[in-house]
Formats: sequence, structure tokens, C-alpha cells
Amino acid sequence: MRRLARRSPVFLALVLALLLTAFASATVTSLRVRQIDVNKAGAKKIRITGDWLAAGRSGIWLSGMEEIYRLNPRTGRRQARIPVPQRPCQASDVGAGAVWTATCGVPGLARIDSKRNRVARHVALPVSTDYFGEGSIGVGAGAVWLVTDGPDCTACRVSRVDPGTMAVTAEIPVRIGAASVRVGEGSVWVSNPVED
Repeated sequence: MRRLARRSPVFLALVLALLLTAFASATVTSLRVRQIDVNKAGAKKIRITGDWLAAGRSGIWLSGMEEIYRLNPRTGRRQARIPVPQRPCQASDVGAGAVWTATCGVPGLARIDSKRNRVARHVALPVSTDYFGEGSIGVGAGAVWLVTDGPDCTACRVSRVDPGTMAVTAEIPVRIGAASVRVGEGSVWVSNPVED
């Protein structure tokens, strides 16, 4: 507030005018948005509790507290409940022949066999739990990517994991507070809600 108070009245008027223009544009634009009734569009209510969703490998994968649910992509019905005793967290991803989830009960990475509907393997990794499991992992470019803690920092590395051996093949330093990883368009993308 002090910085704005020191600015000239012309500068403040210009800022106010820009804000009013942006607000007016947003209002006009929002009036053009068509409302869609999800029930009429064919949405089906599913009675199941979960958090994160991923799609692929002939299923929709929903993370629960101690399991991953496999849902039928056409009907939404539960096809399988896959126990993950290490407790899934973060948004899962699908690729490299499996469904992948970070785990926070026992920090690590779990590979889920989509043909057998079971955890095929779990490896312990220093998955950051500072944000209560809020984040995501990414699969692509020949690897699984997830935010991990360093020896002296929290959520400060992106670990590249070989999907076949589940061994960490690289650790890339990032700013403390990283949370989500996605892979696409020829790059690995990392978000950081703590640092800009």
C-alpha cells in the first residue's frame, strides 16, 4: 500500500481505469458462457470417495486413502479396488505400461499393474509430504518424474525414475516448495506454489 500511495494521481487513475476495464470485460465475457446441465449432458453420479483422477490403460484411476479404484470409463462403475498400504498421495499418472502413484504413508513410488489390478512394486523415495500429498507425478520421456526432498531441503528436487528398474537415474535441483510434475510437449513441467 505504501508504494501505491507514493505514485502520482495519474498513475493511480490509470491503474484504476485498467482494473475497471478488466472487470467490465470479464463481466461481459462471463455473460457469453453457456451453462450446461451435467445431468442432461449424460453425467452419472458415482458413490465413491476419492481425490485424484488419472485416465489410461483402459481405466479411470481414482486415488482413495489407502487404495486406488479402477473405474470403467464408459459406465463409471468400480471395476477394482487396489490396496496401496503405503497410502497413495498426489495425482497419479498413467504411462510406461503401468499406473503410477506417489505414496506418503511410506514415502515412495508405487507401480500398479493394470492387467492384474495390484501394486506390482513399491520403492522408498523421499517424497515430500509437507503439502499433505497435494501435488502430482508425471510419466513420459522414458521416465517417471516426481518431486522429492533433498538432504537439507524440502520439495527441492525432481527425481527421474526408470520405469523398468524403479531406480532413480537423476535428481534435478529445483526451488524449494515444488509440488507438481507433468510431462508433455517435449518438456518436463514443474509447478511451485511457494516460489514464483
